Amino acid sequence: MKSNAIELNGWLIVVSNEGDYLYITRDGSPGQVHVKAEDEGIVVDIWNDHEPPMCVSTTYAHYPELERE
Repeated sequence: MKSNAIELNGWLIVVSNEGDYLYITRDGSPGQVHVKAEDEGIVVDIWNDHEPPMCVSTTYAHYPELERE
């Protein structure tokens, strides 16, 4: 296992070299989830296993939306 990867109960989480992306996969399940920390907030993309891969869904939240009121 790479030093920038963590395995947890069938999940594989890989941190990009730059540290701004998480790539998440589940053993035996198709697709991959990408989580990116941007300046304005968090973006989550879901990619399929097609060749070439394609983003099939995306969502985001700005940091102020995540703060307690």
